[in-house]
Amino acid sequence: VAQAAANQNSFEVFGSLLVKAMLQFKWNSFAREIYLQQLAAFLIHLLLVCFFSVALSRTYRMDTWGELLNSSEGKLAVGLFPFVFVMSIVFCFIEVKQLLVDGSAEYFNDSFKYVDLLTF
Repeated sequence: VAQAAANQNSFEVFGSLLVKAMLQFKWNSFAREIYLQQLAAFLIHLLLVCFFSVALSRTYRMDTWGELLNSSEGKLAVGLFPFVFVMSIVFCFIEVKQLLVDGSAEYFNDSFKYVDLLTF
């Protein structure tokens, strides 16, 4: 329904009672849960990246691994790195999967996809 409305550039169908009921049913059945899971994963990733960045920024004068691992900020940065790295790879994989499913013309038609690619 959404694709047909977008192709016709006419979104009046979303005002119909049937489509509203269908969307509400989907939201209540599964979409809300998926949305909350994706939001939680993004917020956890954001929090880890922020902590990692702050910790790493405080270690820029350390020249050796020994100095890095002897500081609390260095330990935090080294400990968070695997989690930040893996989550970033997973998010990149999801974007590539969406690109392959949607096709490049459809994928890059959405301006938010550029933001998604730049953030990961």
